[in-house]
Amino acid sequence: GGACEGAQASRRPLLVSRSVRASPCMRTFLFLDVDGVCHPLGAAGRTNPFKRECMDALAHLARESGAEIVLSSTWRLSETTQQRVNEALAEVGLAACIGATPVLPLGSRPMEIWRWLRDTLVDAGEGVRFLALDDIPLEALDKTPGRCLQGRCVLTQKRTGLTHELAGQGLRLLAQQALW
Repeated sequence: GGACEGAQASRRPLLVSRSVRASPCMRTFLFLDVDGVCHPLGAAGRTNPFKRECMDALAHLARESGAEIVLSSTWRLSETTQQRVNEALAEVGLAACIGATPVLPLGSRPMEIWRWLRDTLVDAGEGVRFLALDDIPLEALDKTPGRCLQGRCVLTQKRTGLTHELAGQGLRLLAQQALW
């Protein structure tokens, strides 16, 4: 079964310590939308549409949680835009995205996230925590098996993007999660 299909006999959700940083037997993933998260509405005409405050908040969240970034944005659809995202991550000292969610016919973003988790983490033998950063209310759209995005989303405002306050909310959500 996949990461979001619920507890299996050998893989029950485990209680997480209050520490947010990942341990050697646990991985943390941030599913990153770009527009409305790192790239607020109205920033499209700029030479660098990535807002520094948003990128700093993302860097804080990723560093404090030890998270790896998976691109779930439409920016994943071309090599050029993927490269721009990776360059923006590098500017704040973060590693490039480790991957991107699949493009599914008639797929919703929650289902694409679930599919990436299922396909990538089958029999990974480690605990997993994850968080989706998006300006779309993914929890309301979540029709995945086990509704795996519930309590795992940070909703940004399109005009402001990711703030330090929202990054703090993300850290609290990660600290409260059961592991998959």
